[in-house]
Amino acid sequence: MDIVTAFAKGMYDTWFLRWGLGFVISLGLGHMLTKRVLKWLRKGETAEQQGGVEGGLVGLIERSVFTSLVPFAFSAVGAAMMGWIAIKMAVNWKYAYLRAPSEEPMDSSIRGTEQETEERKKLREERQDWIEEEWIFERTSLLGNLMSMGFAMWGGLICRADTWSFI
Repeated sequence: MDIVTAFAKGMYDTWFLRWGLGFVISLGLGHMLTKRVLKWLRKGETAEQQGGVEGGLVGLIERSVFTSLVPFAFSAVGAAMMGWIAIKMAVNWKYAYLRAPSEEPMDSSIRGTEQETEERKKLREERQDWIEEEWIFERTSLLGNLMSMGFAMWGGLICRADTWSFI
């Protein structure tokens, strides 16, 4: 049976509906809800305000890729999603560590003095505060990634017709 005959018989009507609905849920609903939950968890501050990469754009791209893969390779996509999240978290962790403030005093003329000890103590406290604040973003990033991948999986299952199979 050729494509024209299949369209004439209405076989592709549900295909377009399922794929359209799957991508609307994955990209649209997934973007809106993930962004709102992360903003709530981070008490209104976003990663972009800290100089991070635009997470919404990355999320749209990765959700579209994984939503497209779920209908064709369902058994492998879960592992690929977790691997992708692990890579993203490792890169962000290393990047955050490199951006952390130094504990070394800037003024080399105070070496070996009591002022150096006080300066190191102050810098250590500042660094600890910075690390605690950064960990809030790391934890919420993990939750956001899991939530985003969940929407990609849900959208892909709709495309595959495993969810709401009456469509």
